[in-house]
This record gives sequence, C-alpha cells and structure tokens, in this order.
Amino acid sequence: MQPVLDSERGGIDMQGDEIRWWTFAGGRINATLRYALEAVRDGWQVVSDNFLVRIRGEDVSEHRLAEARRQIADSKLWDDSHLWANIAGSLPNYRLSKFQPLMPPWVEREMLAMYLLDISGARRTIANPP
Repeated sequence: MQPVLDSERGGIDMQGDEIRWWTFAGGRINATLRYALEAVRDGWQVVSDNFLVRIRGEDVSEHRLAEARRQIADSKLWDDSHLWANIAGSLPNYRLSKFQPLMPPWVEREMLAMYLLDISGARRTIANPP
C-alpha cells in the first residue's frame, strides 16, 4: 500500500475502469464523500466502505477525480443546505427509533443524515488527505 499512499498519489489507485481512493476515514466520512462525489459528477457509480471510496464510470480518470476533489473541497458545496437536504432524502430508509414513523419527514431525514453521514469529518478529510 505504501506506493499508493505516498504524497504524490494521495491514496489514489487506478485499476482498469475503477479508481480506489484510500482515505481510511471510516464509513460515515466515506459515505459522505460518496454522496458529495455523486453530486458533482453525473454518471459515476460510487461505493464506499470504512477504508476507501471506489469510483466507476465511463469517464473515470485520475484527472477527472482530481477535478471532482477540487469541487468538493469548495466550502460552497458543504454549505449548500438544499443539496444536503436532497442527499438526506435519498438515504436508505433505516429504522433507528420506534418513534421514527411519528416524526415529520424533515426530522426523519435529518436524523438519518446525522447517523449515516459526517459532513465535518468529510471536510477535514478533503482538507488533509492521507
């Protein structure tokens, strides 16, 4: 892993038609990065886990990923409450509380987003790559 993690590559590993971005940031942060990348790049299939963000698509390249990373580094993206409300609305419908069916939809979305996403952690990861 050391060649992939050196400062020049920044944790980016290109394998065929797939890019692996090794962040080691954890599941919530990587899920948040996933949704941010999907928001700035149409047509990308982004999957995340605790260690990496995996990206596939017709136009996936290290250059395009670098552009997308610059876009998601912009604070305007992270401060766009409408965008994050849409993202929260697209999250899987988990049941976190027995009271969840009684909540107004916006409260339920906010609770899910707080449980599944970590916006401040994702911002730190973008600002300080491995």
